[in-house]
This record gives sequence, C-alpha cells and structure tokens, in this order.
Amino acid sequence: KYKEIDAISVDIDSFDYYILEKVITLQPKMIIIEVNEDVPPGITYAAKYKKNFSYDAGVTKNYGCSLDAVTALGDKHGFKLLRMDWNNAILIREDLSPMFDLPSSNKEAYSDGYYNREGREKIFYWKGFDAKCFEMPLEEAYEFLLDWYKDDLDDMVFELTT
Repeated sequence: KYKEIDAISVDIDSFDYYILEKVITLQPKMIIIEVNEDVPPGITYAAKYKKNFSYDAGVTKNYGCSLDAVTALGDKHGFKLLRMDWNNAILIREDLSPMFDLPSSNKEAYSDGYYNREGREKIFYWKGFDAKCFEMPLEEAYEFLLDWYKDDLDDMVFELTT
C-alpha cells in the first residue's frame, strides 16, 4: 500500500540478505543494510535462514551478508552502491544515482568507508585476525574464511564473486 518510501534500514544480525530480498521490491529511494565486515569484497556471502538461530555476539560467526551479496542484489533491482559507512552499505535507487559520486568498486567503498577509515580499530576494537582478510590476496582470504566458517558451510552462501 505504500507508494513512495524514502529509506529502509535492515540490521537484524542474522538473515539480513533475505530480508533485503523482500523489501528491495518496494523500491525505496535508499537502503541501508548492515554487512558482515569480516568478509571482504570479492566474496559473496549470506547466512541462510535457520529457524533456531541464536545470535551470541563474539561467539556466532555465521551472520549477515557480504558487501558483494548486497550490491549484486541491488544491481538486479536497480540500485547502486552509494557508499559504505562503517559496516553499513548504503544503496541508492539508480534513477537518483547521477546526483552522487559513486565509488568505482566495492573494494574502494569497503576501503574508504570501513577498513582504512580513521578510528576503525577503536570503534571495532574486538576485531582480530578476522578483520585482516582485506589485506590478503583474495584466494588466500577465501581459503581463510572457508576454514573460519567450516562448521557452518551448509548454513550459508559462500563463494568467490563472479
């Protein structure tokens, strides 16, 4: 029944991608969605719905989705990546995108908006070795995360972005 929605924000610390899949069809002007910042650009990742899911911060590894998963879904529905703001991807409807300077790639947005942003290590102080995947060659990061998520592989989409 809604005709013109300005913004939708998705941050549920679990199956964010699958919620986005439903609400993106409403064609808001802007979408803000939390991404799993441990997964760098070049890898498509999304935690699958699991009925008995329980989020335990610092313990649960399989949650959220990657920037690449979000932007691929956005492209499919007419959205462009406006920027990454810490661990949030901001998508803008394609018809509005000419008003903005968009990043040239997901890697640029991830670097500028999260990884190399001043203050990241203070704000995300609990991040350890898992935050270093961005510095690794992509195949090495993929293998590292494959091992990191080895107990949850049946409960996720996890692949190199094509």
